[in-house]
Amino acid sequence: MPGLGPGEAGAGAWGVAGWGERTGSPSPHLVVCGKPATITPMGKASRRKKVTDPAKLKAYRPPIPFVARPYEGLPKEIELVAMRELIPAATLTARTDADHGAVEFDFVTLLPEGHPAMVRPDGRILVALQTRSNSADLSHDAGAALLAAIAAKEAGDEGVISIDVREPSERLQDILDLDSFTDMKLEEDFSFWFDPAEEIDDQTRRALEQNRDEIIPTEPVPGVPGAYWCEMNRNFVRFLTDNDEAKLFDALARWLRAARPTSVRARATWVPSARAA
Repeated sequence: MPGLGPGEAGAGAWGVAGWGERTGSPSPHLVVCGKPATITPMGKASRRKKVTDPAKLKAYRPPIPFVARPYEGLPKEIELVAMRELIPAATLTARTDADHGAVEFDFVTLLPEGHPAMVRPDGRILVALQTRSNSADLSHDAGAALLAAIAAKEAGDEGVISIDVREPSERLQDILDLDSFTDMKLEEDFSFWFDPAEEIDDQTRRALEQNRDEIIPTEPVPGVPGAYWCEMNRNFVRFLTDNDEAKLFDALARWLRAARPTSVRARATWVPSARAA
């Protein structure tokens, strides 16, 4: 569902040929001036312990408190967790409350380069749930991204939005109209990044087609809320529930223990995991 590039040369780059010949960077304290290399001595000043001026230190910023179920209390808690943890491409529409402008926007799974929010050229606000930076409270992060996108739109800006997740912000529960949530919609690709009224160019269209082929096929299991069928190296049914975690795993353990060795439920592969729900 949202990797870093290959790392730079590590300790293995040090060899008999010298650091400069391997990476183009000079070795620390090695001086070459058309003469045989000499070692420059380190003065006493470089070995002295540096003392930072307290006046130049940044003010202490308390961490965002951890929340085990960040979307608890929202009408579509299970769907939001699924968009965060399981589903590659989906959208869900909601609206801020009257105190925050009654602004309609879309929750989405992912935005370009893992950004938390975007203002499309048509003015539509998108808030991503799969992001590259997170605090200990995902509701806080999404709330901050939404408020930043609203401010950017009011200023006439568009494009992706960046935020500092370490800064305090209102949570989704504090700013949303809880009666405004629509049903989640699974998407075939990330075309929701673009203004639907504008025609995309051929290069973008080809990129979307390639991306569509790479997305893991995901479908909801009919009649089972929170269950999704996914085709990866094997077929999986991924299931989300808002039941108490301890009671759920206890019941599952009892159920599996009571199953007959030849039954389907006993022979199935179970991969339990406690996620953001």
